[in-house]
Amino acid sequence: MSNKKEITSVGKYIDWVNSHYKDKASKKHLFFRGQTNIDYELRPSVLRNNKLNEKEILLDFCNYADTLDISYDKIYQIDRLLCEMQHYELPTRMLDWTVSPLIALFFSCYNDNSCPSKANCDMQEKKDGVIYIFDPWRYSKEFLKIEPSIPNNHQIQILARALMAYGWSIDKIVEYLSKKYIDIKADSWGLQYPYPTVSPFSNDRKIHQRGTFLIWGKDTKCDLKTVDLGTRTIFKCIVPHENKQTILNELNNLYINEYTVYPDFQGMQKLVRSRYGLFNIK
Repeated sequence: MSNKKEITSVGKYIDWVNSHYKDKASKKHLFFRGQTNIDYELRPSVLRNNKLNEKEILLDFCNYADTLDISYDKIYQIDRLLCEMQHYELPTRMLDWTVSPLIALFFSCYNDNSCPSKANCDMQEKKDGVIYIFDPWRYSKEFLKIEPSIPNNHQIQILARALMAYGWSIDKIVEYLSKKYIDIKADSWGLQYPYPTVSPFSNDRKIHQRGTFLIWGKDTKCDLKTVDLGTRTIFKCIVPHENKQTILNELNNLYINEYTVYPDFQGMQKLVRSRYGLFNIK
């Protein structure tokens, strides 16, 4: 991926996005992801932090899920369970993306000052941001070689990866899913890599953020920044740290801010903290 493209304004960013949609091969919406620190890996936080135990966090959440009215099948509907965890900001093997380019731009610039120390916050503010454009359709067809004509293949791909969060082997996953679906064909090579999906389990944040996901597979160390995905699958641009506040101001003029991204009392609190009111320009 080339990292020479720099974004210094909303206008320049929109031009860059539109240039990718002018590609005649792009017939569907692309995925976008903004990260405020260019050094972050392109993989889920539960897999980036070696202090976290994915299975343990999942089981802890299951113990208290019923108190949150999450009383469905924790195995067969584990993809829904992971979406619930993601909603409550718990680390999972799912990585958030969006079909909204401006939401991704917001996240590439936004620092909510939740760092453990002022020194860490100051360091983060001096880091350039990054935005990735990802073509999930080309990736699924040309890299994963997913066959869309196979019945229920999309759900099988998601569930197979989601069940890995319990520590299940591929053989055990195939055995379990074969009881639900007929003629399961699990490609052990393909299951190593993330799979893109638009979750049907919606909440206010996901709807406002136009959220999508990539769910990681067997290779938990897979960093999409370093995987050769072929041509015209993933691109990135840099947001210099000195331009972040200007871009956030321009986005706020379009009323894309903390409250529209987090449409709840937490988002309201974030916006009041940054702009001293819900309708202030500055």
